[in-house]
Amino acid sequence: MNANSRSFALPGLNDFPLTVIVLAVCVGVPFLIHLIPFSGSVPIGAKLLPMFYAPFVAMILFRFKVAFVAAVLAPLVNYALTGQPILEITLLLSLELGLFSIFVYLLLQGSMLKWVAAPLAYLLAKLISSSVIGWFPIKMTSIDFWTSSVSNGLPGLIILLSLNVLILKLWKSKD
Repeated sequence: MNANSRSFALPGLNDFPLTVIVLAVCVGVPFLIHLIPFSGSVPIGAKLLPMFYAPFVAMILFRFKVAFVAAVLAPLVNYALTGQPILEITLLLSLELGLFSIFVYLLLQGSMLKWVAAPLAYLLAKLISSSVIGWFPIKMTSIDFWTSSVSNGLPGLIILLSLNVLILKLWKSKD
């Protein structure tokens, strides 16, 4: 990635079209995943973690600021369009996706951890969001929230790891 991809500044007008496209993908991927017929006590989104796919891919392919802004706005746009999930969860998802994007950005900085950046960033973001769960009207303890999120999201963590390795290998072979 070039030096421009490492900027923490908010997107400028030149980034606006790309940010809108990435935002549409960030909203569209989870929407499509939720169309998969599924029955169970845990929502398919909590199992497969589709909200995290597009921000991760965007972080590798585009600039930080594009991926970050799209990731944070995606739950809000989804809520505005569908009314789901409830507003409190929407705000928590925006926080988690913002943290996830920051952690992915930091983990991709040439370390060996870049190969596990997506699942590790999810775990770190979830750890922080669990610690502030009291700010939201969610009736779970921090430990219960983190434990249930991670155990329910194991299939999604495997998908994130697979995406992580696949995209980095493809990106590396392109260089």
